[in-house]
This record gives sequence, structure tokens and C-alpha cells, in this order.
Amino acid sequence: MRLRLFVLALALFAVACSTTSGSTRAAHQGPWIQPSADFQRQMDQHAARLPYLQKLDDFVAEIQWFVGAGEPAYGTLLELAACEDTKVSGAALAALGSMNDARLVPHLEAIPWPAEDQARACYERARCHMKLGDWSHVDVLIAGLGDEDLYARSLCFRALHQATGESFGYHPKAEVAVREASRARWSEWAARVDGDELQER
Repeated sequence: MRLRLFVLALALFAVACSTTSGSTRAAHQGPWIQPSADFQRQMDQHAARLPYLQKLDDFVAEIQWFVGAGEPAYGTLLELAACEDTKVSGAALAALGSMNDARLVPHLEAIPWPAEDQARACYERARCHMKLGDWSHVDVLIAGLGDEDLYARSLCFRALHQATGESFGYHPKAEVAVREASRARWSEWAARVDGDELQER
């Protein structure tokens, strides 16, 4: 019975995120190592678990598993990054950003950007691009410094601070007026710094 339920869950997940579509999978093939059929099945099983995980430690463990898989996981992670389930796409983006492989950027750009009302998904996407060396969405992270949600503000600040070493006096838990003054300095900095200079950081 347990096996039957798992197979059903895997099938439903595949439909929701198009992970078993031949055309979708082919679209995410790139100049990197491709997985064997057996390893692809393993990845599909790990991917199917993502929507049902409740504990943060389990979620982080799955992300780390994909990071450990390396290049053979790129195609699957790109598929998952396009999933409508933001929990799944966020995990995939976190794993992709940890790969430190700039070859992934054009493939990410081909994936539609999250809807405007999915702010946290937009921040995750921008953070992934930045970690891969693409600074073209830095404005999304700076805007996120003004988000009402503490977790979202912290995510955006951590991404900006880790990439630049700057803080401009920002702290996610500071009073609104202090945060807004710091965010203005971030915006001024981004306007001053040339796009090519950002790419070189």
C-alpha cells in the first residue's frame, strides 16, 4: 500500500511540475554531464518528496542532496525551478545557486519569472541569479529590503551582503524608518555602480 501511494504521489508531482515530459526535459539539457537512467529515477524520487516535506531539516537535506549530485542534476533542477509550487521551485533555485556554474544563467532566463504577487519566489529567483554571477536582478533584492515579512527582508539582505560585503547600515529587524533610509542607500549604490562592474564582482 505504501509503495502504491508513493507511486501515485510521484505521478501527481510529475504532472504538476512536468518533470516527466520528454520535450520539457530535452529543453533543459545543456553542455553538462547527463544522468544515467537509474540516477534520473533517483532524482525523480527525491523531487517527488519536496512538496510533502514539513521539517526544515528534511527540506535542507533534500537541497543538499541535489547540490551533491552536481552537474547531472542540472536538468531536473531547472525543471523544478519552473514548477508552480513555490516551495519546490524555491528548493531548486537554492540548489542551482549553490552550483556556482554561470552556464546555468541562460537556461534560467528561459524560465518565466514568478508572478508579481509571489514576492518571495521573486526574491529566491533573483538570489539564485546573483549567486551564479548574474546581477541583472539586483533591483528585486533591494526592493525586497522593504518587504513587510522579516524572513523575506532577511533573505534579500543576506544575498546582497554576501555578494557585496556591504550593509549600508541595514538590519532586517530595525525600525521601518531606519530600514528605509538604508534601502535608499542601497538603491543609490546600485545606480552608481556600472552593470559591468557588478558582473565582475
